[in-house]
Amino acid sequence: MWWSEYTLYRLALDKRDIFWELHTPSTTEPLCNAIWFQEELPWNSRSAFENKSCIFSLVQSSAGLAPSAIAGDISAQLPRF
Repeated sequence: MWWSEYTLYRLALDKRDIFWELHTPSTTEPLCNAIWFQEELPWNSRSAFENKSCIFSLVQSSAGLAPSAIAGDISAQLPRF
């Protein structure tokens, strides 16, 4: 069985019946345009930036995309100052 920090967090709040006191439903997407496996490449960083309801995008390290490539994709989406 796999456990994550979130799993433990959620179980603790549910045990105390306070999850909904601390969290509310949202119109945003907590995760969008995620890449978990190499077969899902190429990553479209522009899509993640254009989706205004997106909070996080993810590129899992096991997908094999170099961090420098991710940084390059992201920097291309940021405004120049």
